[in-house]
Amino acid sequence: MAPPVQVSPLIKTARWSALIVGIIYGKRRYDNLKPIAEEERRIEEEEKKVREEKERIAKQLAEANEDTILNNPRLLLYSIRSPPDSLWREKHQQVNVWISA
Repeated sequence: MAPPVQVSPLIKTARWSALIVGIIYGKRRYDNLKPIAEEERRIEEEEKKVREEKERIAKQLAEANEDTILNNPRLLLYSIRSPPDSLWREKHQQVNVWISA
């Protein structure tokens, strides 16, 4: 093997200077970008909450629209033909109360 080459002190100084300047630049750049990234994460979190809320509402609406009287003609016709007895009694009891009062 060949013996190690003697590196000029000027080159050594330039390498160390470039390393130190790069570390300082990286630290300043990181300090500059950190608040921006925090703000972006905060905004993304808020948007995620809104998006999840919209998805939850859409899911509830989809579930509610699956089995309704309006979507099922048989249920609609049945409900039109024969109202529940309890509702009919409540309605007529209220009318009787108003008339007697």
